[in-house]
Amino acid sequence: MARTAAEFVKRQVALIVAFSNKAASVAKAVTDTIPIIFLADEPVAAGLVNSLERPRGHLTGATGSVSDLTTERIAILRQLVPTARTVVLVTDPTNKPAHDIELREAQAAASALELQLSVIAWSGEHDLEPELAALPGDRNTMLVFGAGYPFRVSPGLLAYLATRYDMPAIHAVREAPDAGGLTSFGTRLADGGYLMGVYAARVLKGDKPADLPVRQITRTEFVINRGAAKSLGVQIPRTLIARADDVID
Repeated sequence: MARTAAEFVKRQVALIVAFSNKAASVAKAVTDTIPIIFLADEPVAAGLVNSLERPRGHLTGATGSVSDLTTERIAILRQLVPTARTVVLVTDPTNKPAHDIELREAQAAASALELQLSVIAWSGEHDLEPELAALPGDRNTMLVFGAGYPFRVSPGLLAYLATRYDMPAIHAVREAPDAGGLTSFGTRLADGGYLMGVYAARVLKGDKPADLPVRQITRTEFVINRGAAKSLGVQIPRTLIARADDVID
């Protein structure tokens, strides 16, 4: 990633678009002049900008708050699997501070629901399957996938692995249930992509990133896949069906 960013600087590109905290941080480290438009989690705490309202510097973009998402994912999955005894959080430890928020919320939710909590650290750089294969092979073990770049680029793989090992799972992106996963709840990333596109166009027309406040993605998206639920033997409560933004048959 650093080599790619350095190559962009060498070519004197007009703009860099970064779709993760890590990508934005790497780009920021190699240039202090080329505008960078990001899609990032908690960009102030991550040190990408000084504030959302006045980012200063040469970075701006879109963000969605990570707070409360893990708590809600666990609550949704527990409604789908009321017999669950264990929750396994798969989180990217390099995606700080989102990782810290996810871990803290998972610990609190597991304690409140009297669930055993296990944590798998995954940044997308090693094979996740052996760790999932080592988990108890029953439907009372729930998988909760975190936010960040590896989960955005591998939704089909993660949905496949959860299905292969017969574990109900909730994802952060809707592409996972689109690919056959059980359910997802998270920030509506399509909105983030739109906001990034608007800002990229404005910067290319002459606006400075420092003058463009970081835009907040305010909408979340909750998706359920009925087919996946049926194959897992999961009964979907009517309250969740009514609440879902999309139900895939």
